Amino acid sequence: MCALGSPLAFASSESPKLFEKIDNKSFVFKEEKTVKFEVLYFFNLNCLSCKNFEPYLKDWKSDLPSDVSFHSVPYSPSGSWQWANLAFFAAKLIDPSMTQETLSLAAKKYNKAIVNIDSASLFLTTTFHIKSGIIPPEIYSKNVIDLNEYGSEIGSKFGVIGTPSIVLIPRNGATYRISPEFVKTYKGILNITDALIAFNSKRTNE
Repeated sequence: MCALGSPLAFASSESPKLFEKIDNKSFVFKEEKTVKFEVLYFFNLNCLSCKNFEPYLKDWKSDLPSDVSFHSVPYSPSGSWQWANLAFFAAKLIDPSMTQETLSLAAKKYNKAIVNIDSASLFLTTTFHIKSGIIPPEIYSKNVIDLNEYGSEIGSKFGVIGTPSIVLIPRNGATYRISPEFVKTYKGILNITDALIAFNSKRTNE
């Protein structure tokens, strides 16, 4: 994992704000008892910053300790971007083996904004080589709509206002939101997340 020196180095009142501390929240997903931290990654298939961030995120994820659980959460900072989330969940319904990483790569290859029913349908038909000119029924399924609404609820719960954003939830303790509004570099976002994990791990073990 990335190193930042002392986890308390950024805690001084004279330091710039590097994260938002939120009142204690419980885990969003059902986790094993061995999991001490839940990391939520809020992204959108339209988000260029997410595409630039994800190569760093991929390397970081590969080095996560076993007591940290990672989840990707499609999120829409603007109304029209909800179509990208609907397309994401519809794609997962068509092919459950599709991951966030593979769908982000597909969106990068598609190279168009997914902001309405036409662009969402074209993304799906292009990705899955479906006959063009039809609207895949999965995009209007109740399951897809419910999942999109749930993602919006989770984002609102943690005060997410843009993508990419990271929310770190310790099993015991405060919750933290880390995003480009506080930290200006992609590596910095991950460094701060690492430092908060280290700080809370040390506190728990004391």
